[in-house]
Amino acid sequence: MHGFILRRVEPADIEAIHRIEEECQFRPWPTAGFEFHLAQERSTRFWCLCPKDNRERIVGYICFRILFEECYLLNIAVDKDYWGRGLGSFMLKCLLTYARRRGAKKVVLDVYKDNFLAISFYQSHGFSFVCNPRRVKGEFCVMEMKSLSQ
Repeated sequence: MHGFILRRVEPADIEAIHRIEEECQFRPWPTAGFEFHLAQERSTRFWCLCPKDNRERIVGYICFRILFEECYLLNIAVDKDYWGRGLGSFMLKCLLTYARRRGAKKVVLDVYKDNFLAISFYQSHGFSFVCNPRRVKGEFCVMEMKSLSQ
């Protein structure tokens, strides 16, 4: 996306990422959750989105892992001041390209079944429910995109 880049998250970025998480996520991760995934660099990819002219200003992030032919989206968020600019879509498209190049055949994620904003976002990008969310016991539903060609 013109004007923005994705780069690897560094330990010094966690505070800014956690601020975005607290501000805009339905049920935010604790700081320790980000630190855990950052430490899993062999299996987890953790990228942040920054303006090209200010690589220190974090406006979004995405965290995922690829295991064999499945990519698991762990977390994605965009700073509320940047909503409506297509940045979440940009990060998701970058994830799809990366996953496809590494042999993933599908992307899977868990979403709170009452997080309608996130569900709408995922559905608009080709994700569908693995099962009927009304029949799921507990808080989460599983969504997947079976074809990475979208």
